[in-house]
Amino acid sequence: MKKTLLYPELKVIRDLPPGYEEMHLLKKDFIHLTETIPPVFLVEVDNAYISPFGVVYKHGFVVKESVYSMFNARSFYASFYKKLLLNKIIHIDGKCTIVHNSYFQNYYHWLLEAVPRLYLLKEQAPQLTLILNEDSPGFIKQYVKLFRFKEVVYVNERHLVKADHAIFPTFTSRGLAMYEPIIREMATWLLKENNIRTGNPLSKNIFITRKSAKYRRLINEQEVIDYLSSRNVEIVTLEDLSIREQMQLFAEAKNVIGVQGAGMSNMIYAQHAKLLVTIIHEEHPDDAYFNLANINNTGCYYFQCKGTGNFDYKNNDDLVADMNKFTEVCEKYIFID
Repeated sequence: MKKTLLYPELKVIRDLPPGYEEMHLLKKDFIHLTETIPPVFLVEVDNAYISPFGVVYKHGFVVKESVYSMFNARSFYASFYKKLLLNKIIHIDGKCTIVHNSYFQNYYHWLLEAVPRLYLLKEQAPQLTLILNEDSPGFIKQYVKLFRFKEVVYVNERHLVKADHAIFPTFTSRGLAMYEPIIREMATWLLKENNIRTGNPLSKNIFITRKSAKYRRLINEQEVIDYLSSRNVEIVTLEDLSIREQMQLFAEAKNVIGVQGAGMSNMIYAQHAKLLVTIIHEEHPDDAYFNLANINNTGCYYFQCKGTGNFDYKNNDDLVADMNKFTEVCEKYIFID
């Protein structure tokens, strides 16, 4: 196995989120103002096996550099040996690469964990075969098309790929953190590749609706929408937009409001935005969008709510926004010009 350094260790410094003093005491467990991000490497492995979930094996062992930080490498062995014994092998000649992990179907995990690895391979892409899971949703295919790989092979979860030569970047950070220079460079490149206008960046305030969500719903969302619409906030359903349309929308955003969800990953394109207001359960200790907003010096206000109790898992619980508090926050931080 060969490892080549692409980016050195990085020290990230973040500003306190607006309204920090009002946040639930759990804030001390997940708001990190400084963090050291490990270096990023390019890894090359000959005669490797590749799972449909992005894990690489050599001589029967997991290549730890291919494992996402939220997973334990040991959990992948049973599936690997079962497929090996059943001879569920697809052989691919030449150089192959993988960039995704088991959370690939989630837009956040795709855009902020897989696409940065695609970006690091963009110069080599025309000589590489990209391995993806066959259950990849449409947004993955829209992004992959931008990188012009020699070939894209979709593998179902019952098979393994045997590659003559596997080449892949390590993950660019732990889950929910960001190697900030890579994300900034990647977002700028993607906007340019899609001919996205950025000349008038501070033109709109947007609210991301979760009306069609099955969990983490805002029970009084219509009340929130009625208020925001009266203040000329654009109400958007991201599922109705192409990837390019989402890029354009966020590139023009001045302030973004919404219940915490994967669509907020598009904040990487809001390079001139002032504030992200994330409506979130007060006991949901998630630093993802605070870390992301920091990349472009955008504030991240945690509008914390109590849950309705619909779900035991706090991260998925439905929410009710206190409208008095919500209007107070919006008038103070958003509608002040």
